[in-house]
Amino acid sequence: MKSVIKSFTGVAGLLVCATQLQAADYGTFESFYSAGGLGFWGWTAIIAGTVAVAALTFFTFGGGAAAIPGWMATVGAWIGSTVGLSGVAATNFGLALLGGGSVAAGGLGIAGGVAVLTAAMSFGIDAGIYSTEVALEKWNQKKFVEANREMLTLPLPRNEKGGNAYRTALEFLQENIKPNLSLSTPENQDVLRRTSELLQKKMLEEEDLDYVLKDKTLLAMLNLQMNRYGTATDVAAQAISLADNIREERTLPSYIWALSILADPDRECTSDVIEALRVAYCHEPDNILIPIMTGSCMDRLMYRYHYGRLSIDQLSLFYRVITDSRLDEELSAASLEIFVTRCLIELKRTKQDIFIVTRDSDMMADPEVVQELKRRFDRHKSLITLLLMVFPEIERLADEFPKDSRIESAHLTELLNSYYQDLEMLEKQIRHVPR
Repeated sequence: MKSVIKSFTGVAGLLVCATQLQAADYGTFESFYSAGGLGFWGWTAIIAGTVAVAALTFFTFGGGAAAIPGWMATVGAWIGSTVGLSGVAATNFGLALLGGGSVAAGGLGIAGGVAVLTAAMSFGIDAGIYSTEVALEKWNQKKFVEANREMLTLPLPRNEKGGNAYRTALEFLQENIKPNLSLSTPENQDVLRRTSELLQKKMLEEEDLDYVLKDKTLLAMLNLQMNRYGTATDVAAQAISLADNIREERTLPSYIWALSILADPDRECTSDVIEALRVAYCHEPDNILIPIMTGSCMDRLMYRYHYGRLSIDQLSLFYRVITDSRLDEELSAASLEIFVTRCLIELKRTKQDIFIVTRDSDMMADPEVVQELKRRFDRHKSLITLLLMVFPEIERLADEFPKDSRIESAHLTELLNSYYQDLEMLEKQIRHVPR
């Protein structure tokens, strides 16, 4: 693994535009998805767990149903359109990228992205979103593994070009996968497992290194989808090394390598992970899957951040990746909207945590509880500071956002000012220990 990590250190100065990619580059997103984009897999197959179409179209809160607010529908449709969708599918998919959904996926514990967004875009306290036990929950490796099943992930490949092993595996997927079910269901997990076994067997007969690169990249992807993060990381590293040896791009294996580490509870997010993501984004700056990539990363990054397993510096580095000036501006704007919205959800969730726990005098009599709240407050404060630095990028990309986007400067300024002014009150609440 040391040799693989070493291979990332000299990458920053070698970034090239997508127009420079050669047709033979089998380690790119383009080589896996160019024929039909999301194609027959359907957008629903990308979203795992509890974020369902019905929950995104209507949500129930306090006993009443409410339709999607106009601005949400606009922003959702805009983000969905960046991945080639239209109509209701575009709106629902965009909202899924923004919302996060359940607590397990880093949301606020209300079913569906719309409800999460509605809560996040308001400053007040929504008592009853979740319990005191959830508010005080600490990092748990097993729960993180389970949470990953509810998080966004990459779609399965569409492009059929490749060697015999790849084409055989893709044909098997097409014939057996259930596109209207989440990839996390037992039925689809079994298909992924059998596809992986078939691919590994057929790979032994492959001699063309271009084809081997595509085989290994697909195998890494399948292992990621099966939550075999260690194997996915290792196979993706092999694909990266092979691509470097035969002088081909390796944007997709770089992304799989990084995402597998972010999903692995035994691994930390290092600067090498962020650098791998920079390669994945900036070597293919026109890749229409960039919003999906950002949503998938933010699921795992914000989950880690909430439990103190990710530093604000690493989150800031990822922010710089998605706003790199080399990226297509519309795709970068969509990623920025996703980033800011997910951060606002985290601010709302932490404020909710502090509100719920500080109301319980018995809990606040425990010094360990108070210390935990102090740590969460520090992360809360750092996140507000980071978001205050976002304004220049919002202004730079202003023409790319929908006119009634909720990320507009005026609303964001008002919301962040409210959180900033609230810091002193929150700190006093935490430091006040009942006698």
